[in-house]
Amino acid sequence: MYACYKESYPPTAVNHCLACHFYSSDRLNLLTAGPTCIRVYDIIKDQEDIDLDNRSDNADNHLNKDNKLHPELEFLASYSFYGKIYGIESVRFRHHHRDSLFICFADAKLSLVEYDADNSNLTTLSLHTFEDDELKNGFSRNLSIPIIRVDPDNRCAAMVVSNVHLAILPFRHRGPAEQQVQIDPKNTSGKYPLMPSYVVDVRDLGNEKVSRLIDIRFLEGYYEPTILILCEILRTWSGRVAVRQDTCSILAVSLNTIDKVHPVIWSLNNLPFDCLGAITVPRPIGGVLIFAANCLLHLNQSKPPYAESLNSITDESTTFPMHDADLAPNTPETQDTDEPTSKKLRTDDEKEDEELEKLYSAHTSCTAKESYLRSYTFEVCDRILHVGPCASIAIGQISTFVQEESDVEVVICSGHDKNGALSVLNKGIKPQVVASYDLPGCVDMWTVKDIRLNDENDGDFETENTHKFLIISRDNLTMILRTGKEITEVEQLGFLTQTKTVFAGNLDNGNCIIQVTPYEVILVSKGEKIQQLELENESPIVFCSLQDPYISLLLEGGSIMMLAFELSDNGEKQVKLVNTTPLNHSRIAACCLFQDNNGRMSVSDGISIRTPSPTNEPAELMEDEKFTIDDDELLYLDVNDTNLQTNDVPVASTSYTDNLERKVSYWLFLCLDNGKLEVYSIPSYDKVYTVNGFALAPLILAATSDDEDSYSNTDGVRSTGNMPHVNEILVVGMGYEQRKILIVVPHEIQLTETRAPAGGSMGLSTLVDGYVKCFAPFNIANCPNGFLYFNSEEDLRICVLDQRFTYDCPWPVHKVPLRNTLHFITHHFVTKTYVIISSTMTVCEKMPHITTEDKEFIPVEKGDRFIHAPVEKFCLQLITSETWEIIPDAEIQMAEWEHVTCLKSVKLKSEETVSGLKEFIAVGTTNVCGEEVACRGRIVIFDVIEVVPEPGKPLTKNKIKTYYDKEQKGPVTAITCVEGFLVTSIGQKIYIWEFRDNKDLIGMAFIDTLIYIHSLDRHQLEIFNTNFYVNKNQLGFVAPESHGGQFLVRRAEIQTGSNAHAFFRTKVRALNQRQNENKHITWFGTLDGSIGLLLPVDEKEYRRLFSLQAKLSIYLEQNAGLNQKAFRTFRSHQKKLQNSMRNILDGDLLKRYFHLGFVERRDLAKQIMSTPEQIINDLTKLELSTI
Repeated sequence: MYACYKESYPPTAVNHCLACHFYSSDRLNLLTAGPTCIRVYDIIKDQEDIDLDNRSDNADNHLNKDNKLHPELEFLASYSFYGKIYGIESVRFRHHHRDSLFICFADAKLSLVEYDADNSNLTTLSLHTFEDDELKNGFSRNLSIPIIRVDPDNRCAAMVVSNVHLAILPFRHRGPAEQQVQIDPKNTSGKYPLMPSYVVDVRDLGNEKVSRLIDIRFLEGYYEPTILILCEILRTWSGRVAVRQDTCSILAVSLNTIDKVHPVIWSLNNLPFDCLGAITVPRPIGGVLIFAANCLLHLNQSKPPYAESLNSITDESTTFPMHDADLAPNTPETQDTDEPTSKKLRTDDEKEDEELEKLYSAHTSCTAKESYLRSYTFEVCDRILHVGPCASIAIGQISTFVQEESDVEVVICSGHDKNGALSVLNKGIKPQVVASYDLPGCVDMWTVKDIRLNDENDGDFETENTHKFLIISRDNLTMILRTGKEITEVEQLGFLTQTKTVFAGNLDNGNCIIQVTPYEVILVSKGEKIQQLELENESPIVFCSLQDPYISLLLEGGSIMMLAFELSDNGEKQVKLVNTTPLNHSRIAACCLFQDNNGRMSVSDGISIRTPSPTNEPAELMEDEKFTIDDDELLYLDVNDTNLQTNDVPVASTSYTDNLERKVSYWLFLCLDNGKLEVYSIPSYDKVYTVNGFALAPLILAATSDDEDSYSNTDGVRSTGNMPHVNEILVVGMGYEQRKILIVVPHEIQLTETRAPAGGSMGLSTLVDGYVKCFAPFNIANCPNGFLYFNSEEDLRICVLDQRFTYDCPWPVHKVPLRNTLHFITHHFVTKTYVIISSTMTVCEKMPHITTEDKEFIPVEKGDRFIHAPVEKFCLQLITSETWEIIPDAEIQMAEWEHVTCLKSVKLKSEETVSGLKEFIAVGTTNVCGEEVACRGRIVIFDVIEVVPEPGKPLTKNKIKTYYDKEQKGPVTAITCVEGFLVTSIGQKIYIWEFRDNKDLIGMAFIDTLIYIHSLDRHQLEIFNTNFYVNKNQLGFVAPESHGGQFLVRRAEIQTGSNAHAFFRTKVRALNQRQNENKHITWFGTLDGSIGLLLPVDEKEYRRLFSLQAKLSIYLEQNAGLNQKAFRTFRSHQKKLQNSMRNILDGDLLKRYFHLGFVERRDLAKQIMSTPEQIINDLTKLELSTI
C-alpha cells in the first residue's frame, strides 16, 4: 500500500507577523508566518504617483473616503520549512544591510536566517537546538511552546526552551566587552554575528517554585539587557480558584552575557492566575503591560502597580487590587475634572512628563490642557485571503460547458461568528464558455485593436481597449473576422488572406495593425492598407516579437531582422528595416523583445545588467551620517568610544522609487543553438549581457564573457550533443509597476522554467477542455475581458472568467459571507443545493435545573459587569449553488440547548426509485444541558424537493420535506449509510436501521461497545476525522494524529505539519481511455486552511521516486537547516516499539526536481539508475492525476 502526499493548497493561516526590512534597508516588508511557511509582502505606500483616471478596475476597492488610494500589499515571495513555526523575530546585526530573522520551531529548535540577494533565497547564519533530556524535566517530549524575543537595542536574544529554562544568545558587538571573549580565529567578527549561547534555569534566579514560563519580554531603558519573565509559581485553573488563586509572578533579570551573572532587579508576586502574556511599554511611560483573561495590569519598577478590571469575575478570582474599568470612549474621570490628563501620569522626572504630554498631544486634536485621545478609527487597507479553519468540506458538480468527472467544486465551511463564510474553490481555472465554433485547421490566432475605426455595433462599450478583428491563421490561408455584437468574416480590409500569418499585433498605441507573413509585412489603419513591405529574405519568417515601436523577426535559417515603426518625411506611418543580425554568431533559436517602463534595467560596465530591485544593497554611508545620542544614553555610554562616531546600521539616503529612473528602454533577448542567452540594448544593438549554458536551466543566471563557458566540461554535455533546445522565450514584467522580471522558457521535456528575482509567482492550470492549442485575449461588448482558445478537438471557445472568484491564489476562491459559525455542509446531488448547519451566539442568562417531572431553567443574576457564557443556537439552511444565496423559507431551527453533531447525505432503501435507493439528508443532534441533565439527542431525516416557486421568488422552488424526526435515548454522535441501511452511533451503542416506507426507522442490529465512539483504534487517540484509502482492490483507513493500535495494522504514515479535520474523496483522473482503474484520491482540509491529498502509487513508481526522494533530501539545501526526513517521520506522543512505515512519498519535495537545472536533473537520475525523462514522466503523471 503506497501513496504520495502533496500539499495542493498551502496553509493560509497567519500565526505570527512582523514588519521589518527583509530585502533592503530602505523598503519595509510585512512578513506573515503560517504553520510551515513564511510569506513576504511589500507595503506599497507611494500611491500619489498613480493616475486615478487610468487605474485598474479593482482599484476602486482601495479608495478611502477622501478618494485616495489606500496602501496595498504586494505578495513577493514564500519560503517553506520542514518544521512547524512557533515564533519569528527580526534583528539587525552589525555591518548587515538588511534584517535577519530568528525562527523557532518545535522541539526547541532555533534558526537564524537572512535573505541572500546573490542566490535569491534564504541563507542560514546559525543553528541552535536545545533538545537535551535534562531540559525536558523527565517528560518524553517538550511540552512548552518555544518563545523567541530580541532585545530592542540588538544586544542579545532569549528563547523559552522548556517550562523553566531560558536560552540566551548574545550578539557580537563592539567595545572592550567583546575582546574578553575567546573567539574562534577561523570565524571573523563580521561573518558570524552571534556569540556562544547558554541555558539559564529560572529556578536558580531566586524562586525555586517556578513551574511554568508564560511569557518573556525585554525591557527598554536599561544599561544591560533586562528581560521580564512572566511565570506561574503553582499550577491552578478556574475550577480551583476557591482554594488557590494569584499564582503568577514576574521577574526582571539583568543579563550579563559576559560573566553569565543574572541578578534579579525587580520582582512582584501574587498576580492573577489567568495572566496570558506581556508587552513592553516604550519610553517615556515605560514598564510592562500584563494581559489577563479578565483584567489588565501596568507594572513599573519605579511606580506602584495599577490594574483595571474588565468584568466582575475578578471580584472572586483574585485579591490583587483592581480598578473597575469603564470601556466607554469618554471616561468619567476625564469628564469630571479640569486637570490635564497628563498630570495623572506625571512622574518625578519633569522632562519625561513633558515628553509624555507631547506624545499624547501629537495624536489628538485637543488643546494642551486636554491631552486625551478621545476617538480613533481603523480603516481596512487590504486583506489577505484565508479559507480556514476547514470545519467541513463538501464537493459538488460545476456547471461548465464541457462536463467531466473531475470538474468538481470544493466548498469549505470556514471562519467563526461574523467572519463565518463558505469558501468555494476550483482546482484550476474553470472558464465560462459563452460560445463555441468548429474551425478545423487552425494554427494560431490573434486579436487586434483599431482605435480609429468606428463601429456602430460596439454601442456604448469602451472602444479604446476593444478588439476589432480576430485573425486566424491556417496552413496556407488567413481568416479575418470582424468582431462586435456579431462575429463575421470579412475580406476587403487590407489584410493578406491567401497566405498564412506568422504574427499580428498593434502599433502606435493601438492605432495601427501589423500583419507579418512569411515574406511580407502589412500595416493597416482604419480598415485600410497603408504599407506593404516586401522583405528580401531567403528563408521564411517563423517567429515575431513586438514591443511598440520595435519588431524583431526570426527567420527559419536562424538569423534575425529588426523593424521599427516611424513617421516618414511626409508624415506617413511606416515600418522600416533598421538592422539585421547584430553580430556573427551561431544560429538563433528564439528571440523576445522587452520594454522596461521604469528603469528596472540599466547597463553597468558594459557587460552586465543592474536591476535596482528591493533586494539590492544600500549605498555606502556618507561621512556626515553620524549617531544621534540621547541625553539619557550619555549616562551609560562611553563618549570617548570612537566606534560611536559612525552609525552601526547603514541607512540609504533615498527611497527605492527615487533610485529608479522613469525612462523607457528596450532590450532584445536572444537564445542561441549553443545554449547561450544574449541581451542587446535597443536601438544601439550593443551586447550587454551573456549567459553561457542558459539552455541547461541553471539556478542562477550569471553574466559570463564570450570566451568563458562554465558548462563546457560538464560530463560531455556538449560533446554528446545533449544540449536542450530552446524553442521559445518570453520576458515580461510582473507585479506592482512591473518591478519583477519573469523569464519563461518551455523545454522539450515538458518542463517550464521560471526565473523571477525575489518574486513570488503562482500558476493556475486548466484541463477542463483538454490541452490549449492557441490562446488570445478577447474584449468586446458581449464578452468583456474575455479570451479565446482552440482546444485539442479544434473547437474555438469564447470564454470569460467568473468575476466572483479571486484568481491570485493557488486555487480560484469565491468567498460567500454568511456571518454565522458554520459547522457542517453536505451536497444534495438531485437538486444541486447545499445543506449547511450554522449557529449564532446568544447570551446565556439562565441555567438548567433537573426536577422530578422535567427540567426547568433558573435565571442567573450576576450584575451588569458580569460576562455571561455564550450559547450556540443551531439552524439548518439550504443554499443554491447557482447564486450562492440562502433559500428563503427552507430551514429547520433547532431547539434551545440542542447541538447538531453530525450531518450526512445518505442513500437509503426506497420504493420510489428504480435502483431501490434514494438520497436523503440525515441529521444527528445532542442536547447539552450540563452535567446534571441526562444527555439525549434526535435523528432527523428529510429530503429536498422541488415545488412551484412563489411569484417573484425563484429561489423558493426548493423546500424541505421531513420524513422522520424522533428523540433518541442518547446523544447521536455519528451517522452514515451502508447498503441502504442507516448506521448511527448513539451513546455507547452502534445501531443499524432500516428506513421502512419512508416513515420509520426499524432497528436491525446493534453492538454495545461500552465506550463512547470517537475513534478507530483502541489506544487513546487524537483523531479529528477519518476516511477510506482506495487503491484498486486495497482498502485502508486514513486517520490523522493516530497513535497506533492492535486491530488496525499501520501500513503507511507521514507527518503533514497541520491538523487534518475534514476528508473527501475523488476518483483519480484517467490519463487515457484504457486507464480505468479503481483508484481514489483522499483529500483533506486542515485547521490551518490548507488542502492536502493522498494519491495511490504503484509499487514500481514508488520504488523509483522513493530513491529520488532520498537523494533530493541530501542534495537540496533546506531552509533554516531543517531535516526533511525527520520532519516527515511520524512521531507519537507515546514511545512505541515499532518501526516507522514510510510508504508515503513527499510530493512537495519531489516537485522541486522540476526546478533543478538540466545537469543536476541528469546527475540525480543517473545515481538512481534512471533517466530524467522517466522521472519527469512519473512526476507529470502524478500532477495530471490530481487536476
